[in-house]
Amino acid sequence: MSTFKTKLIQNNNMLNRLIAISVLAFLLVEMVNVLTFLSGSDGREVVEAIKVQTSIPSGFWDALAKPWTLITYQFMHNGFWHLLWNMLFLFYLGKIFKEYLGERRLLYAYLGGGIAGGVLYLLCYNLLPAFAGSNSILIGASASVLGIVCGAATLLPNYEIFLYGVFRVPLKYIALFYLLTSFFSITGSNPGGNIAHLGGGIFGFLYIKSLYAHFAWCQNIKFKMAQWLKPKPSKPKGPKPVQRSSTYINPNMQHRPSQEEIDLILDKINASGYESLNTYEKDLLFKASHEDD
Repeated sequence: MSTFKTKLIQNNNMLNRLIAISVLAFLLVEMVNVLTFLSGSDGREVVEAIKVQTSIPSGFWDALAKPWTLITYQFMHNGFWHLLWNMLFLFYLGKIFKEYLGERRLLYAYLGGGIAGGVLYLLCYNLLPAFAGSNSILIGASASVLGIVCGAATLLPNYEIFLYGVFRVPLKYIALFYLLTSFFSITGSNPGGNIAHLGGGIFGFLYIKSLYAHFAWCQNIKFKMAQWLKPKPSKPKGPKPVQRSSTYINPNMQHRPSQEEIDLILDKINASGYESLNTYEKDLLFKASHEDD
């Protein structure tokens, strides 16, 4: 029994919680639908009323009156297949995202992608002539999931996934496929959902880029402060010591990584991707990034 409890606690991570909230919300709505039907009423009307209160309306003032919908719509779904595909993508891509960036940033990417998708949806429906007079709602976790997919693809563009257990496809192509599909599907039956997908994907890309910039900025400030506070050593007597190359990173170094070393690692990521780093460079980057948490 104690072993089962231990496994349950260990598996109770952020990714599982996000999936569990969506699944539970779907089951509760379906349960209300069945119970209302059995009581002799129209369960569909009750379900629609719940969705109206938890989804984002296309009207700007209607959405402003229900600000909570920017969060609640991310956990509601239109049917079983809508839920299933979103949760499958969230599970597989979320594991990759969480492995490299942690649970806290996974949550930020999920919620941020959903909010960005909702905001872009509202802007398009209230500013673009194509949607003048339209009346719709936005519901589903697709924008949130695309935020994680594009975030993972930005971090690890060449990370390969076995698609259908047969094809090895880099993450960048999977993200690009879904972004292009969403863009060209705007003229279809679900323009609002596809617009939200683009908003979530754009957020995921910018979120990872901002992490790079924030990380480099913080390390630069720390480096300058350390240099300013560090007492200047007296000039040593004797022959001048040999200077190592600026690209050299001492694998036996025990102190905190310097800004110069961090910059070299970030440059390598931008040039070849995260997976091009060796074990020591990944450990060094991990150690430095957690100094900011």
